[in-house]
Amino acid sequence: MGKSIQGASGALVLGVVFRSFVSRTKTVSSYYSQPPELWLNECFLELQNIFEAFDGSMLVSVVLGLVDLKSGILFFLNAEHPPTVLYRNGVASFIEDKLELRKIGIIGLESKMKVKTFFLEKGDSIFVGSDGRDDLLLGVGPEGMPVINEDELQFLKRIEESKGDLDLLVKGIQNYGELTDDLSIVKLSYLKEPVRLESISNHNLSFKFPDETYSKYLRLENWEDTIYHLENLTSKISSETMPPVFKKELAKVYYKAGKYEEALSLFEELISEFPEDVEMIFNASLIYKRFERFHQAIELGERVLLREPEFLDNIVHLAESYLLVHKREATLKLLEKAEQLDPNNSNAKNIRIQLNS
Repeated sequence: MGKSIQGASGALVLGVVFRSFVSRTKTVSSYYSQPPELWLNECFLELQNIFEAFDGSMLVSVVLGLVDLKSGILFFLNAEHPPTVLYRNGVASFIEDKLELRKIGIIGLESKMKVKTFFLEKGDSIFVGSDGRDDLLLGVGPEGMPVINEDELQFLKRIEESKGDLDLLVKGIQNYGELTDDLSIVKLSYLKEPVRLESISNHNLSFKFPDETYSKYLRLENWEDTIYHLENLTSKISSETMPPVFKKELAKVYYKAGKYEEALSLFEELISEFPEDVEMIFNASLIYKRFERFHQAIELGERVLLREPEFLDNIVHLAESYLLVHKREATLKLLEKAEQLDPNNSNAKNIRIQLNS
């Protein structure tokens, strides 16, 4: 944000707005019950609306994130802050490979929003630091000009040298060069074994799954026999010990066979426990739309959009959902996005015809 009084003022504004948002999250049910993607999006938009009012004279870089404590999934966005760092098994590395979002306060950022995910393992640490970690004075050149560090990888080396200890890390940075900007570093460590959909094995089953019969029915797209086979296997398992991967397979087959109520019941259960699976969220959103439960369809579709902004099928589905609740502006924005990705998409064309009729 800069090294001036203006920068300090911006930091104060950011702190006040963010604290207000967190306070609302603690007290207002509609905030604290929000899925992580939507919470991050709303927080980002609130900050963006405030800083846009300064007409480009005050911009701010941030990393906003939430961790699902059970699964260890980090949901985050980076608005032109230095890259986020993972420290795992003694090795430091960046978890972002490109800049996707400019600083908050730049007009038009809303359309470029993307919530990223990263899967933390037991013992991992995440480091987020201001650009003071890189803007280090290394000495004076032959012509008397200051030599400023240009190697962003040196921060990774300092983390490895410190073995992830925050105090030693700061000392290592100061030993490497003289600070020329403010330095702030946040460390987040994940200390438990994550529980995820694919990590829960089928070893408690008394039978092999997937078996040859199931695979054969899938290849033939024989959904009725596939369901019969799965339900027969299900009868051998108690609901408490049924592996989530098995439930997911059953839900997918129910969906393929048009048994939407049965599929939705399983999808809802799995999504609440395992938020990492975008495919399940999308399928549940499609079923909600089919059942004319448009609010739920839109909420899940928006979650998918934030995670996968170029997933064309979801964009078109979400455009139709907004059309069905008479939200013309939202429908138009999504149609424009769909037409940029595929100008000849027939579903998008049909929605536009309905919109203009």
